[in-house]
Amino acid sequence: MKDISYGIMPYDFVKGTVQILLSKTSKHNTNWDFIKGKIEDGETPKQCCVREVQEETGLEILENDLEEMHFNISKRKNIGLFWINWCRYRKRKITLNKELYETKFFDYDTLPELSKNQEYFREIITERFKDYFIKQFMYKF
Repeated sequence: MKDISYGIMPYDFVKGTVQILLSKTSKHNTNWDFIKGKIEDGETPKQCCVREVQEETGLEILENDLEEMHFNISKRKNIGLFWINWCRYRKRKITLNKELYETKFFDYDTLPELSKNQEYFREIITERFKDYFIKQFMYKF
């Protein structure tokens, strides 16, 4: 049976754009990932997210802050990612553990190369926020 991982797609509104938080597992890794981890026996997907974020970043997120989830089935691993608005957490310091090398926010429309099994989520991100920018543009006129 393939591993199933759950994690988060953190987004924040900064200076008129939407930014997405990504992570790297090593200095030499060129691909970026979402904060996620393998679900443990007896956990719900949301409980897995809360635990993994705390283990990997030191931040305690609230399960109620997790929004809708998108799921991708791939050859290597099945991944479910929940949206989470990061504005509540933006001033909190991320403390990286041994599993993460770096975290960084990127503009949603110029995301760097993602791991192959997570590239699927690029389209999900673009779809979600293109309407936001269309509305912003319309309000200016």
